[in-house]
Amino acid sequence: MDYTLPHDGIGHYPLGAGSYYFRDDLIGWIRTHIAETQINIFIGAQPNSSPHIGNITNIATAFALGQHLQRAGKIVCVYFDSVDTAPAPELDSNLQINGVLYQRSLRWRGVDKTYLCQFNEILKAFSRVSGVAYTVRMQADILSSSTALENLREIISQHCQLGALFSPKNGCIGARAACPNHAWGLADKAGIRNRYLEDCIEFHCPTHGNFALSLRDPQQTAKLELNTPMRNLLRNQLFCSDPAAHWIQVIGADYAGFYQEQLLWRPLATTSAGKPPIILYSPAILDWSGAKLSKSLYVERDAYKYLSNTHLRYMLSYDLLAASEFTLEIVYHVCSDWIDQPHKLFRAYSIYYLHDLLTAAKDATSS
Repeated sequence: MDYTLPHDGIGHYPLGAGSYYFRDDLIGWIRTHIAETQINIFIGAQPNSSPHIGNITNIATAFALGQHLQRAGKIVCVYFDSVDTAPAPELDSNLQINGVLYQRSLRWRGVDKTYLCQFNEILKAFSRVSGVAYTVRMQADILSSSTALENLREIISQHCQLGALFSPKNGCIGARAACPNHAWGLADKAGIRNRYLEDCIEFHCPTHGNFALSLRDPQQTAKLELNTPMRNLLRNQLFCSDPAAHWIQVIGADYAGFYQEQLLWRPLATTSAGKPPIILYSPAILDWSGAKLSKSLYVERDAYKYLSNTHLRYMLSYDLLAASEFTLEIVYHVCSDWIDQPHKLFRAYSIYYLHDLLTAAKDATSS
């Protein structure tokens, strides 16, 4: 069934909170509060499907921010962290055995490379148009550094307190590792069966038994798989202690508010000293109902079927965007305007209004 959404075609930017206080000069405020010349901008994603318009605008916002900061005299690099330790989408990659959930990761399956190629195309295009350099990091790159090992040991030593905060139902922290058996690769998703010993974690495979990873061996910690709150905490501890650069995270607005306040700032306040990173939230891209446009993996099958046969289908994946009349440069133009006029940044955008903005940008570049 088709529905009509009546509107007057006028977009409003009501001032309040961030849109009020930073409406004239976001870059000036950031420059004033960051003494370091080097600024690193973090973005991340799970390479488990083709990037949709929400992923793409998030990445574009990061590069646009970087371009504006470079114009203000900073040296900027965008760091894209590929969450290759996320669960693979196949049915046999997510199993329940004896009441415990197990998963096989994108990395173990090797399927992360399929969509990482698309992310690389997007990163390369935005780097070219913005003049901002970028680096791609896998989870093993992050977890095998000496600083990460030190911070991991600190986090693991507080597993009881953090488990109660991150997972009050089971009191566990989301640290896992795939069974080392070459043909198996299952990991206890929530770390239910984990045992935390001095400087190591003992994991359990329901088929092959126990195995351990040392928290002092970078080759072993590189095999760890951390869930979202654990990655977030470790990442920010590393950002706080970086002596060479100040970090800015550009994250989707769905991670703002209560989640970040309770699962990041609360534990970070007790575990870290140093320079807290700045977090900038890119606008949420909303469907007709006001929910964020999601990857198809996380919603009901055919959830966006109503878009697939319309002129808005390009928003569902990079594949479809690349085949449409809209280029990545057009998307970048819209997101750069959000940084240039910050009152446009601190709000959400429906897919319909975003389409109008992209259309206007396309028409402006072709005229």
